[in-house]
Amino acid sequence: MKVILYWFRNDLRIADNLAFIKANSMADCVLPVYIHQASDVKTAYGFERVGVHRQHFLRQSLDNLQAQLQALDSDLWEYEGEQVNVLLQLVNATGAEAVYCEQIEAPEEIEQCGRIRQQGIALEEFWQSSMIDPGALPFDIQKMPDVFTQFRQAVEREKWRFAQPIGAPTSLAPMPVILQGQHFPQRVSGIGKTTSLYCCGGEDAAQAHLKQYLERRLPDTYKQTRNQLIGRDYSSKFSPWLALGCISARDIAAQLAEYEERHGANEGTYWLWFELLWRDYFRFIHFKY
Repeated sequence: MKVILYWFRNDLRIADNLAFIKANSMADCVLPVYIHQASDVKTAYGFERVGVHRQHFLRQSLDNLQAQLQALDSDLWEYEGEQVNVLLQLVNATGAEAVYCEQIEAPEEIEQCGRIRQQGIALEEFWQSSMIDPGALPFDIQKMPDVFTQFRQAVEREKWRFAQPIGAPTSLAPMPVILQGQHFPQRVSGIGKTTSLYCCGGEDAAQAHLKQYLERRLPDTYKQTRNQLIGRDYSSKFSPWLALGCISARDIAAQLAEYEERHGANEGTYWLWFELLWRDYFRFIHFKY
């Protein structure tokens, strides 16, 4: 029986989650996990990595993800600590053949994955956080333009808009059977304090926000209002959900394209896509530097 651990990182959704869907198609059993960094870990500059508002938004996002998984007869197990140690204990306890996760092309995350592989863990990473597939770019990503305008012009010449998102799964591989006596790391729950926020974390909340944003025709005025950040309807407010992967940039771009089909493209809809392209540019530049 093939067991795979699925390590949720900044992809807290089941829709348009290629890595998670791949894990469920390749394994007989899948154990979905999320690993919180130890609360006492600070940045090199001495301040906390995660503030109270982000903790609360993360808590909501994880609760929503767990509810979605449980509705499909799966679950989400949460742990706290050094990711390498937690994953090694889980692999040994479940007999998992591999760990699947999203690829994050950033220095600390690359080092983290390197240390996991040094422990003999078969780690499979899947890139899925950008609007455009890196393989579809009209140049080698290692030689991409350093200037955004050159990057944008090259993409627009090829008429690349976005990679087509994939839907949410309707069934999942079962959780592995846990035998008595197997040694597991200590699970945690309830990490994160409650605060008052204007938006709620999670994939359901992300989709609801996008739906009302489009229904109210707010893309039409986006270019004029995007820099007036205090009003709730000025900028798109997609960022908190994108940051944790509660919704994908591909999904937003695809629904925006459907909006343009119904109502017509305009300067506002173009600038929404334009800003998502800026996000891609900053993610892709990590491949070069």
